[in-house]
Amino acid sequence: ELSQDPDSESPAPNATTLENLSKPLEQLSRFIEALPDVYPVDLRSLYGFGFSQGGGLISTLALRRPELFSGFALLSSFVPGVILKEQQGRFFDALPDVFISHGTKDKVIPIEKAEQSRDALEGMGAEVSFHSDDVAHKISTSGIRELRTWVEARVPACS
Repeated sequence: ELSQDPDSESPAPNATTLENLSKPLEQLSRFIEALPDVYPVDLRSLYGFGFSQGGGLISTLALRRPELFSGFALLSSFVPGVILKEQQGRFFDALPDVFISHGTKDKVIPIEKAEQSRDALEGMGAEVSFHSDDVAHKISTSGIRELRTWVEARVPACS
């Protein structure tokens, strides 16, 4: 039987650690850095989007390597607690813009995790747009509309 770590930020049986984030972060970094070799992209205008645990990975990379993103979106997601602790007290001169959309009925990742992430990111100097809806662990229609508005305000080619 697997026991739940009481300090874990997810319902997974194992808590997120810096060690178990290192390999996926390295792979994601290499993938992003290789994009200009395959696609006509300017890495200075890259936006990352992540749902649930994918948002945890994107937010971790954005805090460790903010130069990779112009912005990122956390959709029913959060910044892992281990990363919040690592970055505690840090203020960035230039953090990517952040969009967060979360359901108030989310039992997988409670809204308090999203609110904690919002507050921490704002404390580090990020401009955060926060949206919540009366849904569970998913993205609502109004959340998608808000995300679209957020993207269009930052990427003129999308409007």
